Amino acid sequence: MALGLALCSAAVAMGPELDPRVVEAELLLRSQTVQAIARLGVLQQALPRASRDRVLVLSMRGAAQAGRNDLEGAELMVRELDALRALEPSAAMAADLVRGDILWQRGQPQRAERLYAEALAKLPADALAPLRMRVMRGLAAVLEGRGRYEDALRLRHQYIALVDAHAPPWRQAEARNLLAGTLHSAGQHDTAMKLIDEALAMTRQQGDILGEARVLTTMAVALGDAGDQARELQVMQRALELSRQARSREDEALALGNLADHYLKTGRFEVAQSLANQALPLARELGDPGTESLALANIGLALIGQGKRDEGLAYARQSIAIDERIGALSDSVRFHEELGEYLERAGFMRDALQAYQRHRRLNDELYGRDQQRAVLELQESYEHDRRERELELLQRENRLKQVQLLNAELRQRVWLASGAVGVLLVALVGAMVHRLRQAGRQLTEGNALLQTQSERDPLTQLANRRYLQRVMQPEGGGEPPPFEGSLLLVDLDHFKRVNDRHGHAAGDAVLVEVARRLTTTLRDADLVVRWGGEEFLIVAHELTPDQVQALAQRLLTSIGSAPVVLGDGTRLSISASIGYATFPTEPTRLAVSWERALDLVDTALYLAKAHGRNLAYGVRAVHARDETELVQISRGIEQAWSDGRVKLTPLHGPVAAEAAAPSEEHDR
Repeated sequence: MALGLALCSAAVAMGPELDPRVVEAELLLRSQTVQAIARLGVLQQALPRASRDRVLVLSMRGAAQAGRNDLEGAELMVRELDALRALEPSAAMAADLVRGDILWQRGQPQRAERLYAEALAKLPADALAPLRMRVMRGLAAVLEGRGRYEDALRLRHQYIALVDAHAPPWRQAEARNLLAGTLHSAGQHDTAMKLIDEALAMTRQQGDILGEARVLTTMAVALGDAGDQARELQVMQRALELSRQARSREDEALALGNLADHYLKTGRFEVAQSLANQALPLARELGDPGTESLALANIGLALIGQGKRDEGLAYARQSIAIDERIGALSDSVRFHEELGEYLERAGFMRDALQAYQRHRRLNDELYGRDQQRAVLELQESYEHDRRERELELLQRENRLKQVQLLNAELRQRVWLASGAVGVLLVALVGAMVHRLRQAGRQLTEGNALLQTQSERDPLTQLANRRYLQRVMQPEGGGEPPPFEGSLLLVDLDHFKRVNDRHGHAAGDAVLVEVARRLTTTLRDADLVVRWGGEEFLIVAHELTPDQVQALAQRLLTSIGSAPVVLGDGTRLSISASIGYATFPTEPTRLAVSWERALDLVDTALYLAKAHGRNLAYGVRAVHARDETELVQISRGIEQAWSDGRVKLTPLHGPVAAEAAAPSEEHDR
């Protein structure tokens, strides 16, 4: 990574000017992706096979296809580029670049980053400037997506310097807009807004209405995260107007989606539905499954918000089907949670509970995939490091052999100096062994630190899922033993509204404060885990069911009795929903794994959410003889409660004094 960034700042030749047809295609690609892909296909055949222009066209086309989720088309461009490796030096780098685009689209950022960095390292000194710009943009995007803002910002600044020297004015304004987005993601909001203003002035001076629309979209995101909904709406509307003037169907669809989402958040469901209905035919015309899924989701949520349950769920299922078809599991996870919230708000509690349960199952599946991918990526990284170490050892061994040969020659020629040479050789070998041992210790210490960091949530400093997975797994592998102890799953109520109204910095402050309140309420022996998003999992041992019930009540009180005070003095009333149980459960004492125990507690949590929130539901008894029966009870827990097959104890959280005031955030 350090090598890639160093190469970015090197002074390099940028090669000859581009073929004018390539410049025209790049400009078309900016606003009309479908037409541009077709134009690039024609141009690809017209250009000489062994030319840098053709390599650039193939990489541009591959990136555009990957961005539209046409991964087969992108893979075809990779094969074309691989076939040119022997004829054009930049083809190898361009192939890695498109491979990185594909991996990024598939949700494999670590592997994408490695390929982007390797592509940058392979880039010939006389490569075309647009190729260098493409790899820098791709690498900066993946670094930002992985939260490595310092590296991303450094690369964005280097990109601006390159663009200012070799790209047209519209690209210069775009580069500043990208940097502003990264600054905002990194929490440097004031600096981001200054850069947005600079980019906005540049687009207006150039008469670039499409560029202005895109800068305004970045501004709207910043305003929304800052809680300035009035200005956010005004800026979004202007972005839509300019997108239409520029005749960019992609940008118009994006602007409609952003506006629909804004009106959904503010409860103006009819307006949101109208906007999403306008976006849907646009998305289908463009052949963009991601945008189509978003439009369908927004229509479904708007209909549910208006009380039209069946019609809304029909649209929601269409959106979910598209996400499943294109493999967008993370989008599906988020949508199921949002769907549950809208169903709950509209009073469709049974459907809300099903959506929440589906969200949980998908979230666990996604986490499992991420964990498997992380293992594979770690193994790849280990293999890469191992090859590097083997190469270094081989080089040292060769140097040592050279010293030995020299020593033998010196012994033959100057026998009086042989003793001194021997001492020198021993000292050299000793120094090498010492350095190897020191490197081994550093590697061991580094691996231990990496494991510690990977098992701790960086925001709250609590343990994370990965840590719990490890401690619950018995040494030597195999099936985990039946879980004995208590589980309490805590979910903050209406947390999304905190982010929407006050910005993500406020949301982070709430999470940190809740983590503090949880740890001060618990015993030192209890484990609290940031389970994901606004959820926390508590594992406690040697507590009776009555003691766990008392603990759940204390947690409700600790979280909800006092508002969270932000740095600007804003007071946010918060509350939580909790599901809890002690295992094995009475009266059957059925032995279950900790994952199955968590499923039952999770169901109790969502029951608390569906019954109004600021509640805890405890499972005190379950009449299940085996796991199959336990699963059936869990999926229909309200009916099982009514039938007497499960005993639940509801607890109520505190009613904060501020909650009665209309201006407070504690919604019921």
